[in-house]
Amino acid sequence: MDIKFIAVGKSLKTKGVKGEVLVDFYYPILQMPKSLFYRFDNQFKPFLVKSVIPYEQIWLFQFESINSKESAVKLSDREVYIPERNMEQNFKTPIPWDTLGFQVYRKGELSGIISEFQTIATQNLWIIHHHDESYMIPIHEDFIVEINRETKQIYLDFPEELISLNQLNFQDIPDDED
Repeated sequence: MDIKFIAVGKSLKTKGVKGEVLVDFYYPILQMPKSLFYRFDNQFKPFLVKSVIPYEQIWLFQFESINSKESAVKLSDREVYIPERNMEQNFKTPIPWDTLGFQVYRKGELSGIISEFQTIATQNLWIIHHHDESYMIPIHEDFIVEINRETKQIYLDFPEELISLNQLNFQDIPDDED
């Protein structure tokens, strides 16, 4: 089973001589993760947290396997990830991670099915598929009217313009030429 990872913040730079790394999280923390994952060559590598302290408005991390500033440099200016399954226990976020496959209703009408999640920059998005079209809607608590987990339905209220603005048009993408 493939583990899905979610970007939850960014390592900014090293601090000190023992390999400490400054991390800025995208979301408020509920419970500090026991490890953070970094992506190297499309592989996610875990780094066990040795210690963490607040530093101004960000966090100063010391990892078990990083003991010098030189070894910490590879973690600078990189996004940090956690497994998707740990998201709700570690971070306060309006993103309902368990809504994949839910039917989306807007103004009482079926608007599609949530087919995937994406993060572009720091904006989390639902990809909603309806008939032969897909569009992206920002995941924001102001758009969520109700989530019914029993019926796997989500009721959203967002401006109509978001559909046409964020429509994914696959016909505009040229086919690969052999």
